[in-house]
Amino acid sequence: MGKKKEMLFLIDNRRALTVKHCVKEERLKLIFPKQQYREVWASACISEFAEEDRFVLLELEEEVDSEEIILAATRLYPGDPAWVYGFDKNFFAEGRWTKLESVGSVTSNDSSITDQLFDALNNKEADFSGLSGSPIIAGGNIVGIVAQQNTESQRAIAIRAISVISSQTFLKESEISVINDLHGEYPHQNELVAGEYIQTRIPVTVAGIQDFQTRLEGIYKEKLESIIQLHRKGNIEAAWEQLRQVIVELGNDPYIRNEIKAEFYYRMAIWYLEDRNNIQKAQKKFDMAEKLNPGMDGSVFRAIKQSMTGENINAEEILEPIDSVNKFNVYLQICINTGKTDKALDKYYELDDIVPMNDGSYYLLSVIMILQQHYAEALDYIDKALLKETDNPFYRFMKGVIYYWMALPEELRQSADLYPPMFQNGIVHLTEKEFLDKAQEEYRQAEKLAEQVKNDELAETILNAWVCSLSVDGSYENDILEPLHILQNRSPLNLTAILYRIQRKLPLSAEVTIEKLEKNGKKRIE
Repeated sequence: MGKKKEMLFLIDNRRALTVKHCVKEERLKLIFPKQQYREVWASACISEFAEEDRFVLLELEEEVDSEEIILAATRLYPGDPAWVYGFDKNFFAEGRWTKLESVGSVTSNDSSITDQLFDALNNKEADFSGLSGSPIIAGGNIVGIVAQQNTESQRAIAIRAISVISSQTFLKESEISVINDLHGEYPHQNELVAGEYIQTRIPVTVAGIQDFQTRLEGIYKEKLESIIQLHRKGNIEAAWEQLRQVIVELGNDPYIRNEIKAEFYYRMAIWYLEDRNNIQKAQKKFDMAEKLNPGMDGSVFRAIKQSMTGENINAEEILEPIDSVNKFNVYLQICINTGKTDKALDKYYELDDIVPMNDGSYYLLSVIMILQQHYAEALDYIDKALLKETDNPFYRFMKGVIYYWMALPEELRQSADLYPPMFQNGIVHLTEKEFLDKAQEEYRQAEKLAEQVKNDELAETILNAWVCSLSVDGSYENDILEPLHILQNRSPLNLTAILYRIQRKLPLSAEVTIEKLEKNGKKRIE
């Protein structure tokens, strides 16, 4: 196609498809090697949204023979096989199949044109030039189109492509049919899908309070410290709002150093990971921070992101060498969320006398001790955290969780569990009731602190745990009405409250209907 002999493929006998950068002119000469090098002229169809399009549709001026093809919106996972067929500069006369293996992340990056990455298996070619526009085949269907190659030392090492799944709007507007085939297997974590990450059993986060990446002084240091303090205490929305305001303010001030601006963007990037679970937006903010300060240390962001996507099963090792308490805390956080508590403790014993611990460290160590059923040690660590910050709702909540597990008889304790489960009909009469009484008081304080900072999500989590904790012993039926009443007033469709009332054969609120439950369930999934 054209003077540079780029690739395209036929959609039907009058239309063809290629990638945008292959089309340099509105009218092009197409050559079909498999049809005796037949030459046909075609016109490029440029839509009104051309700037956003990644593909270009070509309308042929005469009909040609074509084979039936299927475009599929398929999500490829690392290790998935694929093929590419095309007439590159080395095999222009014959055409050639090349076997590929998907090696890209399942998480797309909106700032990148390409969203598929492949290694060529058993590749003996040094150059894939001319393959742009060639179809990527997986499962017998076209799943993407080649856009470019990656080279190293003047040798091709990978092929980048644009997926069908990322271009469905364009294809629909062009009246090109696409089937949905989103099945696949991700070898690191099977539940992972593009655009989100698997929710860990224990959603523990502290990276949002790490140290600055550059030296800040004066008013902007004070502003960022104030914002971080809000975040630490659980006032997440207020922290976000102030962070956004400062970023806007910085963007309008040409006299502020780029390194300072980068610090605020970097903070937002990490919060997008931890607070919003939005990897795509986090990456955009990180890219902006790195552009403003190319020399910044982005290891914390990369470690958290790669742990969340599952693309690196040892993401915590990106943080090495661990030379600060903040990197240490993120190391613990990742190990906890990936079930590697022994590895986390090994690192703690290695660095205990080298890196000074802070309240975040003690909080995370208490979580590790809960998971390993060492409750006395867990209590000791959370008390150390509370000595440094007595009004932190997260710390108060975790102390209540520790007292809950201490109240249970040994046979009911579950390793690798953090939060209390719901029990039916108060299955035991505890002998260590004082621990459950202490747990209840800690939950009460934690919920009030969460309310003060307007953290609705945390408050509901605390109330859920409070109800579940008291459900273990039937003698607490009157006590359980306190959190149950608060929970139902806050969220009539809360499943923990509904489940408890059903188990106890208590009447449900008139607001609880099948239709509302289904709608609420769909909202949570989305």
